[in-house]
Amino acid sequence: SAAMTWTELEDRVLVGFNHQDVSRLTVKKYLVEAQEDFILETGCLERTKWLYLTASTEYVDLPVDVIAINRVEWRGNRIEPIDIFDDHTLHQTDTSYRTGSTLEYYQQADRLYLRPGTTQTGWLTLWYIYRPNVLDTDTTYKKLSYDTLTAHFVRGETVAGGTSGDTGVVEFDDNDKKTGTLTLSSASGTFQNDETLSGTSNGVATTNGIATAFSTAGDDPDIDEDYRKYLPDYARAQLYEDRAIFDVSDRFMQKYIMNRENVRQKFAERFRSGPMQIKDVMRYGSYASN
Repeated sequence: SAAMTWTELEDRVLVGFNHQDVSRLTVKKYLVEAQEDFILETGCLERTKWLYLTASTEYVDLPVDVIAINRVEWRGNRIEPIDIFDDHTLHQTDTSYRTGSTLEYYQQADRLYLRPGTTQTGWLTLWYIYRPNVLDTDTTYKKLSYDTLTAHFVRGETVAGGTSGDTGVVEFDDNDKKTGTLTLSSASGTFQNDETLSGTSNGVATTNGIATAFSTAGDDPDIDEDYRKYLPDYARAQLYEDRAIFDVSDRFMQKYIMNRENVRQKFAERFRSGPMQIKDVMRYGSYASN
């Protein structure tokens, strides 16, 4: 069967409810909450991000969508996670950060620190579980491909074409080393091929083609189509709880949790390279598009 869209999931939730009594906005809110909970508890949504670093780099700011880091590589070699409170020398006698052959990393708040700091330029590769940026179907988005990346793009920054002057806001960066595709909102034009693309915060690359319409942006959940069918039970549970029908709410929630746990066990059995480091994502709110 075809993968279910957000609209089709909403329709499934609304079966059995008076449509005039339940707004689609509320249903969508609970479905998005369900997806976030499902990802957080199961680790089922993963991506890879390539960050180009210069020599003498002490730390990098983590992408805003990081939930948990699964693996880190520097210049093609895996580096190991350490605990900041372990007995590791981080600074030299003059208080400067120690640099050398980077072998380890630790996470503190929203930064990833390298130990020792880098002495060469190169690629830092992150494999991590991520929190998706759920796009609004009422917003117009464009896709813009790039190559010759020299500094990674950051979600929320504004990018500008050096020749065209066109601008847009980065909503997602589908990145593979020096190439990738940006999803942009608020795009003022189509940009030009082979112009310098610079971000207000960090990103630098060269456009590879012009920006094109992304008409299906926000239509689908981010999790795999096999797992989308579990989300309506969470939404139904919340709707019945809102109406103080707690026995029915509990029944749907237990069904959701049982399915979520089955998926969590499936992902937990896979090989993971070292301990995962978890980032507190729930403090951002359970329903946010940025």
